[in-house]
Amino acid sequence: MTEIVDVIIPYSSEYTEKYKLERAKESAKNQTVDVNLIICENDVGPAYGRNRGLERSKNRFVAFLDADDYWEEDKLEKQIKKLDETGSGLCLNKVRRGEEIIDPVRESEIEFIKDLLLCNISSLTSSILIDSEKFQNRFDEEMYRFEDHLFIIETVNQSGICFVNEILTTVEKHDNGLSSKTDQYKALNSRSKISKKIGDYYPSLKETAVRDLAQRHRWVGRDFYFNSDYKKSIELYKKSLSIKILPKTIAAYFLGTLKRNLNMKTIF
Repeated sequence: MTEIVDVIIPYSSEYTEKYKLERAKESAKNQTVDVNLIICENDVGPAYGRNRGLERSKNRFVAFLDADDYWEEDKLEKQIKKLDETGSGLCLNKVRRGEEIIDPVRESEIEFIKDLLLCNISSLTSSILIDSEKFQNRFDEEMYRFEDHLFIIETVNQSGICFVNEILTTVEKHDNGLSSKTDQYKALNSRSKISKKIGDYYPSLKETAVRDLAQRHRWVGRDFYFNSDYKKSIELYKKSLSIKILPKTIAAYFLGTLKRNLNMKTIF
């Protein structure tokens, strides 16, 4: 194959050991197609690094590889073939994360988008190969989390998606849970952006997106409740109810209010 693939690797020495970067670079260089490595060293964040890489990219096909992940040697070749066969603008493959296999393969675009919305699939960034002639998307650098999900959603909406049904990417296993309530609270703005985009692009999923966003506000509110921050929990319950009225949220709101006002010992 004569195609050259630009491989964008965002890297921060603060978060990733140098040997992992070298492993990632080696897995890119060992591909069965020619590659052009674009290393974007920065401490701002992966979205910033990927966007700077896209600015430097000159070739039709572009892949993203996080500095602590790596590929099977025929990953890009198989994805290019699939993109050419289907005419899609974005291709994904199965991902190994520790002992877990993340399988993004779905029978339809709408099914894939729904599972991405509900976080039934994740850790996909290092499996992405895009045909840059089909769109001009960028990663949202203002998003606290899930900027890769939004990028995928926007790209798929514009240019379609295809899959290689093989494990071709291995990603570092991190504690992906937003462990602190502060992080979860900040991430809600990112989820709001995703919910709105999905509602705009996929009307049949709008109700699912709205319900999911309302539930996430309730879940974060519940975490604040368990940490005795009743004011913040009530604020989030109110926000949840403004998105969609759900019976569990109504109950949570009244119990939170009673707990705050009467110092009740009941735990929701």
